[in-house]
Amino acid sequence: MKKLLLKSIDIFLILASVGLFLWLFNKNFPVGGQLEVKAVLGFDRPMISRLGPDPRLKVEDGYQVVLDNPVYFDLRSPRWFNQARVELVYKEFGRELENMAGKVGADWQYDSRQAIAVIELEDGWKKAIFDFDLNSMYAEKNVRRFLISTKGEIREELYIKSIDIILKR
Repeated sequence: MKKLLLKSIDIFLILASVGLFLWLFNKNFPVGGQLEVKAVLGFDRPMISRLGPDPRLKVEDGYQVVLDNPVYFDLRSPRWFNQARVELVYKEFGRELENMAGKVGADWQYDSRQAIAVIELEDGWKKAIFDFDLNSMYAEKNVRRFLISTKGEIREELYIKSIDIILKR
């Protein structure tokens, strides 16, 4: 009886460790070859930082409001992802979205990109889509910086509703 109980416990522990390994493997290497990261505006998350710096931004009615140029966020991504598609949903109140850039070197070296597509959504909202090659970007400990560039006068604003990033191999 005692041997049967010990054998059952051994089998359970082996199956549990195999299950844990498979679960962790799936978390680190997604089956579809891509991983979606969503920003929570105004808050840091493990993979994506909040927009900064603070004097150029404010949070109003659940939206991140850009008051001055430029603003940035950091993305922490696993090494095996090579491409990033950034989808930015925004609304212009005088301040216009100019481009987005990825940091390619120390200091202020950025590769500026125009949106590959701008999609008109309802109520004046727009979605801009940008593609970046993560291998060409400067990374410190797998953290890459993205810069959002706008143009406009003082008191003109750009509302950001969401920032979604799709990482691909």
